[in-house]
Amino acid sequence: MKRLTVIGGGPGGYTAAFAAARAGMEVTLVETAHLGGTCLNSGCIPTKTLKASAEALETALRLAEFGITCEDTPCVDPAAVLARKEKVVGILRGGLEKACARLKVRLCMGHGRVLDARHVEVTMAGGSVDVVENDALILATGSRVAELPGLAFDHTHILSSDDALQLDRVPRRLVIVGGGVIGCEMAFIYRAFGAQVT
Repeated sequence: MKRLTVIGGGPGGYTAAFAAARAGMEVTLVETAHLGGTCLNSGCIPTKTLKASAEALETALRLAEFGITCEDTPCVDPAAVLARKEKVVGILRGGLEKACARLKVRLCMGHGRVLDARHVEVTMAGGSVDVVENDALILATGSRVAELPGLAFDHTHILSSDDALQLDRVPRRLVIVGGGVIGCEMAFIYRAFGAQVT
């Protein structure tokens, strides 16, 4: 049986690992942080969850247009929005972990380092080290948030997109640098929640 090691448990990595396991390979999947990668943990899924809350609030603020009345003005509860986001991410991440178990994919939570074409060293979270032997290797290491020159993250006033997904309050004013998918979604979300967004 051929042995495959996949470094990176995001959509590319876990999809490759699952396909290889279904094809009969012995698979080890190495992930440093959280299974699911950027998409599940700090990109697509969390932003879509927050966006759904923002859209619900926008609809609630327009209920009169639909012939529905309510006494109080709807408002955002940041803690509840974050709790819902974490629940959605947790359910999906749990599904990936169950798929690993069902397909007999060995999941190593640690930092993978390629020693040579047939060996990967994995340093586990607790500090223990394991060397995984393989016949094939896939590198699917994903992405990280990049800082801009002169705008180093202080995680209080200058935030990364990861930080913006964890805010427990709605800032009065927010400047977003970058008009990509996540930047645009953050602009919509925080404007709907009541921030003045540039």
